[in-house]
Amino acid sequence: MLFLFVLYCARYFSKADNHPSKDILERSYFSYTTIFFAYINVSYWSSSRSYKRIEQQKGGCHFYTPYQIEVKLKQKPIKVTIFRWAGSWGPFKVKISCGECTLTIDVISDTLENELSGIPVELELREWLSEWWKPLIKGGWHAPIVMVEGKVISQGIAINRGILTQAVIEAYSSNLEIEGNHLFGKESCPHCKRAKGYLDQAQIPYNYHDVVKSPRGLYEMLARVKPLIGPKTPVTVPQIWLDGIYIGGADQLSNVV
Repeated sequence: MLFLFVLYCARYFSKADNHPSKDILERSYFSYTTIFFAYINVSYWSSSRSYKRIEQQKGGCHFYTPYQIEVKLKQKPIKVTIFRWAGSWGPFKVKISCGECTLTIDVISDTLENELSGIPVELELREWLSEWWKPLIKGGWHAPIVMVEGKVISQGIAINRGILTQAVIEAYSSNLEIEGNHLFGKESCPHCKRAKGYLDQAQIPYNYHDVVKSPRGLYEMLARVKPLIGPKTPVTVPQIWLDGIYIGGADQLSNVV
């Protein structure tokens, strides 16, 4: 752009002064302008067709951008930050240890090894007094402060592992599309048993998630289905996905298989 501007100025002054190089500048200006706009058009045409068809479905096909393909191949770790009662600021310095901070760190470490096993998590430990303004702008002022992806989920008390599990799984599910066949249900649900029967008769393999016995299954189902049905619609079971496509409940499944 800068080069074209300089060339335009040179062309303008050569016209005004009837400069001997007027014809050369005139041809150069139009040539480079044509090349520039041709490049813009080609770039736009290429980017608009950068969607990749990478998997076929019964009702059509899915299209993904290069960014979405990269996300599917490599999931970015979920960032969990702990601001503990420690550090210094000016003449002030924390000299008393925080028992709830230590307990929070222990609970988070154990939750990552159990309920959140297999989910990539980046754990960051910070000193609250040394950086008190960072959590404050997010609404956190009382250590221990726990943040997931920059959002405060707990402060002032030892972390509840259920709240941590839900927050991490929600962040993880929102960044990673579901793949394969999945049925979220519970043992006492007759519609879940009916849906299982449909899948078994059609010889469709699937992953079953008991949302009563598995907190991870419950939070993943809620995180995935709420954006699809809306926040005010009650969530019932079963909730079914086939080949990564949301189907719905047992009645909707019966129309597909």
